[in-house]
Amino acid sequence: MDIVFTRNQIVPEESKLRGIKDIREYFSVLQNKTDYVLVLSGSDECSGQWKRFLEVSGLPLRADIGWRESYAAVVDGGAMKVDEKSKEEININYEFLAGHPKYIVEYVDGELKVGCRPLRYCKIKIKSKGFTGAMGACKSEIMVDNIDYSMNRTGINIVVIDKETGNVLDSIHVNTYSDPNLKINRA
Repeated sequence: MDIVFTRNQIVPEESKLRGIKDIREYFSVLQNKTDYVLVLSGSDECSGQWKRFLEVSGLPLRADIGWRESYAAVVDGGAMKVDEKSKEEININYEFLAGHPKYIVEYVDGELKVGCRPLRYCKIKIKSKGFTGAMGACKSEIMVDNIDYSMNRTGINIVVIDKETGNVLDSIHVNTYSDPNLKINRA
């Protein structure tokens, strides 16, 4: 993730998530929180350790991911918004309002005017492509405001976004294909 920040000249926001290496601890911090958006995208093969991942993460994701299927999900404020699998490539656009509306009260021409402007919309594009036989065809993209934060590695790629600011707090990869320990990877 540091490479993404450097390449795009982004100053990373402080996040306690980046210091967590244990997957159970990681998801216990995220569990029952309404101030995060979690975006998941599978690449190549993510079903091998999927049931174990569901147990450890506690996320309300579908359990029926098949061998080398594409998979994408969005958990927004603790609520499941997208939970999709396919044998074909998945492309999803998702938006949420970051922060709270700003209310403006002002006098204009002797009259009191009240207005409301949202802070900003956070735009997310998710791409997932399972293994199709062609080398290099597997893909995971998680574009947040036109910057790809996905690790694009075999298994499940996860990006955590702060709902208040719309900033990316963490980007991890978990090899749900072949790692029974479900180690968190950031490089």
